[in-house]
Amino acid sequence: MIRTQIQLDEANYRKLQKIAREQGVSMAHVVRTGVDLALALYERSRRWERARALVGGFTSGRKDVSEKHDRYLSKDLNP
Repeated sequence: MIRTQIQLDEANYRKLQKIAREQGVSMAHVVRTGVDLALALYERSRRWERARALVGGFTSGRKDVSEKHDRYLSKDLNP
C-alpha cells in the first residue's frame, strides 16, 4: 500500500469519523472504500461513454433492422 496525505474540510472530517465509528473501522478504511467507489463509478461512466460513441457508427446495409432486429440477433447468436 502507498501512504498518502489528503486534506479535508472540518465537516467532511467529522462525517468520516462518525461513519468509521458507526462501522467499527478506521477512517482510512472509510476513505479507501470511498476511493474504490469513486473509481468504479468513473470506470462505469467511461464504459458508457465508449458504448455511446459507437452508436450509429456502423451499418449493416439492411433497411429493416428496426423491425426485424430480434430475428437477426437470434440468427447471429444461435447459428
